[in-house]
Amino acid sequence: MCDFEAVDDLDRLGWEFHSLLSLSHERAAHGTKSLKAAIFPTGSFRLMPWFDRDDWSIYKALCFDVYNPSGEDMHIYVRIEDRKIVHEYNDAYYDKVSLRPGLNHIGIPLKILYTKNGSRKISLDHIYRFFITMLPPAK
Repeated sequence: MCDFEAVDDLDRLGWEFHSLLSLSHERAAHGTKSLKAAIFPTGSFRLMPWFDRDDWSIYKALCFDVYNPSGEDMHIYVRIEDRKIVHEYNDAYYDKVSLRPGLNHIGIPLKILYTKNGSRKISLDHIYRFFITMLPPAK
């Protein structure tokens, strides 16, 4: 669980591309702070949080909240890899998540995760990498 209560929580995030991450007192789902990501239209965005455990088999779902401040629907993409080397793009869980304006509660049931190509079930006892991506916003 990561509630972004301390600056150290930012060190647990790998992020790339044209964005600015900071802690905010706005829209905290738990505690008093949240993560604020300013994403610029000059490039895509990828957030790769690092978790203390790679065994997700004891969990029922991956849950997180996203606040969409725009007045338009947006999309993020969630990818979960259970192998260190993915030879084929579709050999991981990958899904598009719609974000309505305002607060969005995202819950992804873990027991039913399959690779994008449907060839196999994701092995929850060793999750190698999890990331969220977003295409460049229009504004």
